[in-house]
Amino acid sequence: DDNMPLYEAIAGYQKNLVISHETDVAWRAAVLSGVPSLLTLRLYTDDGSNQYKFIMLNRRYLSFRIIKINRECVRGLWASQQQELIYFRNTDPERGSIQNAKQALRNMINSSCDQPVGYPIYVSPLTTSYFECGFLSSFL
Repeated sequence: DDNMPLYEAIAGYQKNLVISHETDVAWRAAVLSGVPSLLTLRLYTDDGSNQYKFIMLNRRYLSFRIIKINRECVRGLWASQQQELIYFRNTDPERGSIQNAKQALRNMINSSCDQPVGYPIYVSPLTTSYFECGFLSSFL
């Protein structure tokens, strides 16, 4: 009888929680199957120190709205950002063109501009490939 709450807690964790490394196949399967909670251990290497941190993800529902933005509005904001950065050479991180204007979504729109003005949508890890001389290399 004294161990029943402990047993129920462990059974609840087994049902609702997946503990795995983020690169493990079990992690991906858990995300795709909609497991309520995920737990992992992540290594951070900053300034020569190694620290392990627990990362816990909990599934929840969010409500949001989808809107359509006028194409010319976006092009106008991008043009003003380019003018300020490239022609006026303003490198102040607090410049007006990137300040968050909630009504115009200015920060998000300006960040989506192509580089060197905006920011990349995705940055992949560095990949090194090696090319050997051989049969297939003669075709390249």
